[in-house]
Amino acid sequence: MKSEREIIKLAESNRSFQYFQRMEAGFTPYWHFHPEMELTFISKGNGVRYVGDSILPFDKNELVLVGENLPHQWISSVHSIAHVIQFQKNDLLEIKELRHLDPLFKRSKRGLLFDRHESVETIIQSFDQRSKIGQLAALINLFDLLTNAPYKELSSQNHLMAHGENYDKIQYICQSVLKDPCRKISIGEMADKAHMTKESFCRWFKRETGNTFINYLNTTKVEIASRLLIERTDSISSIAFEVGFKSISQFNRVFKQKKGCSPREFRKSIYKESQN
Repeated sequence: MKSEREIIKLAESNRSFQYFQRMEAGFTPYWHFHPEMELTFISKGNGVRYVGDSILPFDKNELVLVGENLPHQWISSVHSIAHVIQFQKNDLLEIKELRHLDPLFKRSKRGLLFDRHESVETIIQSFDQRSKIGQLAALINLFDLLTNAPYKELSSQNHLMAHGENYDKIQYICQSVLKDPCRKISIGEMADKAHMTKESFCRWFKRETGNTFINYLNTTKVEIASRLLIERTDSISSIAFEVGFKSISQFNRVFKQKKGCSPREFRKSIYKESQN
């Protein structure tokens, strides 16, 4: 499976931005990048978000700004809705009154997750009811609000993107994992897919993604397990084996390393929150 850069073609449409909604039974894996910047608001759903070398859970009402050519994807197994705005940074910055947005756009090269902002959410969810001129005005208002909004960076400062042949190979490996992350996957299997020795594969994957392969795999499995612990009443051991861990002790150790608490403590904390 050979991947390609997503082609958006804003210039050919004579527009500097585009808005659309993704309403799907679940977001399937699509690890991709494009030269346009992207603002994504999740109004419904939950799952796992990948931005650069960041792998974290997402939930409804999250807003993320993804910089140019930064790999990203949202994966979910439940009905989800995303409001997406893709735009050419330089088109906006050509307007003198908008040049104060440049620092925000530069920071987005690692992906920015904003704190909840009801005014911003209202603007985004009203986009499809506006004319093209109305959408442009709303977009300007939106970014004016975001320049002062609290946020946290997602991808590591040291994250390096893969390009060309390396990017295609990284895509192939990541998609192989994401097609069925809950099965038992070995470094040897992935090294064979990449036509490398185990040692060469491990060095190459870390250099190109900013993550070791084991960290990438375990983080993905833990985030899936976290969602199952919230949504289902199955025993912790059954969930551990379902997501592909060899033993309950291994699952507990890796889960605590990633989440800072045991699976049992995690489930109890979620239960307490739902009772408040």
